[in-house]
Amino acid sequence: MPQSKSDIIQKLLDHIPKELKPVQYLVDLLDISNESVYRRMKGEVSFSFDEIIKLSHELGFSVDELISEDGGIASFELLANSTTSYSDTFLNILKLVKEHLNEVAVSGDTETINAWNHLPPIFLVKCDHLFKFRYFKWLHQGADIPSNRMYSDVIVPSEILSLKEQLISDIKTSRNVISVMGPSIFLNLIKEIQYYYIRKLITDEEKAVLKEDLYKMIDIIEKLVQDGKFNEEGKISYYLSSLEIDTNTIYVQYDTKEVCIFWVVSMPPIFISNKEVCTVQKKWLESLMKYSTLITSSNELMQSEFFRKQREYVKNMDNITFPYR
Repeated sequence: MPQSKSDIIQKLLDHIPKELKPVQYLVDLLDISNESVYRRMKGEVSFSFDEIIKLSHELGFSVDELISEDGGIASFELLANSTTSYSDTFLNILKLVKEHLNEVAVSGDTETINAWNHLPPIFLVKCDHLFKFRYFKWLHQGADIPSNRMYSDVIVPSEILSLKEQLISDIKTSRNVISVMGPSIFLNLIKEIQYYYIRKLITDEEKAVLKEDLYKMIDIIEKLVQDGKFNEEGKISYYLSSLEIDTNTIYVQYDTKEVCIFWVVSMPPIFISNKEVCTVQKKWLESLMKYSTLITSSNELMQSEFFRKQREYVKNMDNITFPYR
């Protein structure tokens, strides 16, 4: 059950900077009268859910901290609303990923488990053309650009490109990572490129450079699989799933914090920090590993066959067909 009004008020008082007057702070932030704030602080009137969300964002605490775990209720953070452009959402996703990577980098105890059926933008930061393609597809699916807009006409904003370069360095600080790859993780991206090529939104020359980036991406991940590390401290283990993975998802634990990220490809990712949800999701990811095979620094035959097949997909991407064609 939700905590009492007094618990919520104490949580706010604990997080409002000491140098500020709580009542005036709440008046300014919530744009309500002094009387309305006093009634809330006395417990005569409850804070609305929207007010709690706004306060949690500004003061840096999770709404889940105000809800007991046995209540069966969890809040989530969605990086967009009906008025947010898909370009801004793409930028917000990268910012939040960078924030989490930086927090993990300075934490003593960390654990990350990923399950991927599509290569997300964070995987593509070293491949300029594939990264641009992911941005291009993101805008198309979000209807932020006309359906006939060419790949060549889309320009990735400088702020996004700057973040992309920063993330290349930030990723190297990752450690204790387990990644479970779906059997179609590369094929899904190859199909997407071929789809836009068939629609004549990507030229032959652009498709050629995208193919080179696909080979480069396969090489990068193959090397990580063989080495098993980002750096001297950054251990990573890759598993190959025997089953298709429904959607991209991440579980991250650092120090005493936990967060789950559900990365539904066609919409912005959903961030949840509720401990019960994180525990359930971690168990699901660990169960998925039982249907997967470790290919990092082992199973050289399976490892070699998997990457051979991915390169074959790239080589023969012209043969991919779609319904009604």
